[in-house]
Amino acid sequence: MKCYGIDLHSDSFVFYTENVLNDQDSKLTRKCYLDELDKFKAKLSKDDYVAVEATSNAFWFYYQIKPYVKDCFVLDTNKIVVNGNKTDKIDAQKIFNLLAYYVYIQKLKNIPKVYIPPKEVIELRSLFSTYNLGKKMRTQVKNRIHSIFKINGICLDRKFLNSKSGKEKVLEIEINDIARFQIKQLLTHLNFLDIEQKEIEDKIIFTGFCYFKNEIHLLLTIKGFSAFTAIALLTDIVDVKRFKTAKKFTCYLRTTPRIKSSNKTTHMNNLNRCGRSLTVTLLTQSLLHFKVAGPYFTEFYNRLRKGKSAGKSRLALIRKVLTAAYYMLKRGTEFFWKDNVNYQRKVHNLDLMITAFHRKNDINWQKEIA
Repeated sequence: MKCYGIDLHSDSFVFYTENVLNDQDSKLTRKCYLDELDKFKAKLSKDDYVAVEATSNAFWFYYQIKPYVKDCFVLDTNKIVVNGNKTDKIDAQKIFNLLAYYVYIQKLKNIPKVYIPPKEVIELRSLFSTYNLGKKMRTQVKNRIHSIFKINGICLDRKFLNSKSGKEKVLEIEINDIARFQIKQLLTHLNFLDIEQKEIEDKIIFTGFCYFKNEIHLLLTIKGFSAFTAIALLTDIVDVKRFKTAKKFTCYLRTTPRIKSSNKTTHMNNLNRCGRSLTVTLLTQSLLHFKVAGPYFTEFYNRLRKGKSAGKSRLALIRKVLTAAYYMLKRGTEFFWKDNVNYQRKVHNLDLMITAFHRKNDINWQKEIA
């Protein structure tokens, strides 16, 4: 049995290994390029353990190595304090030392590892990253259009750029030739981005529905949850059984502040950043719906708003809704204050979108979902 510590890069990796149970066995450090990965796999056995630091291609590396070893870990670098010199060789050796300690001493208890989601969820997370990038690009294009009008002394209503008719009205505004040329180019780019965003959103909903069908229907019973935000939540958590309590669930979704307490003094600090931020970013757009999702949430928000700032009150409301979602997913129950009319409308729209996507892409979606 051997342990391997791996310092992973985009095009290569450095591994360090030694048999700690046999002092006569020599230590080995070597750099390999990713196209030599098959040679490295040939050295592994089903009794070995491998640890790699968390990086952008760590999940890909994990799925390449896992079939050839007893276990593979992606270490959470946020929970590891490393001091001293830093080279690839030293990093690989430190990862090895940490892995050997947890394998031989701790028997793999409490190893600081990153949860490895299924490949389908990794692809969904990738789609959401591309979707968020598209949102930023659309915002930049819109801001540039407004900037051109401001330079020419015109204040443009922001709602014009949100519809096809509004964009046509923008082109009718009298402005100099250079500015008009820029605006035409930017509007063409904006129209293209709008189409691309819609296609990415449809792909996310279809892929997520195939993987999380039952959980999506449960979350849709909450007023303010759409199929898109439900998939975002499920993509972040993957499996609600991973979380023993609702506090750990909401903490992972970055809605819980850090607490420092000593004797009779308690300080509430900034949010805990060790988790996924996608869900809370999207749910901030549904606050008006969450306020009226049920009498309990309305009373909770109004009471909290009297003594807290608007930002803290909004975040507390989102945390309360996520707590309800946690118990719903855990128990397989629907929302207590379910609005049947609203729920049926959302389910109908979801079915129409799935059917349209199936016809457009010639996919047997019923087979995919089954």
